[in-house]
Amino acid sequence: MEIVGKLEAGATFAEILEVPPEVKELVASVAAAALEAGRVAEAEKVLEGLVAVHPRDPGAWAFLARAHLRTGKELAARFAAEVGRQLAPDDLGVRLAHAEVLLGTADGRAAAVESLRELRKGAGPVAERATVLLAALGDPGAA
Repeated sequence: MEIVGKLEAGATFAEILEVPPEVKELVASVAAAALEAGRVAEAEKVLEGLVAVHPRDPGAWAFLARAHLRTGKELAARFAAEVGRQLAPDDLGVRLAHAEVLLGTADGRAAAVESLRELRKGAGPVAERATVLLAALGDPGAA
């Protein structure tokens, strides 16, 4: 009954199981390696498990959104990206994943382009990726 009480109080599985942060990082790295090796469906399953155990981790949701996008599950990708964005609206990596997912939707493309324009104003890998995506779209001033 102790577990049920913790769940009812809003605890996540990671909190109940007392999963150390290193385990989450290891699982994410396994998923990243699977994606890089082209085993996208495998990575997708690993990431689904990761968000089940760590539902409040916006990075895990963003990572899952990208995996869903690569397997052609557009609705699932959009859902995961939206959850990540709700959890961390100011996180640049989460915002980038959200924009990448929206690019593939008819009703979200304009919002994605605007988000990418904002993201390219920064520095680092997120700004570089936003610039590349905008250039691929033929956006003026992307280069």
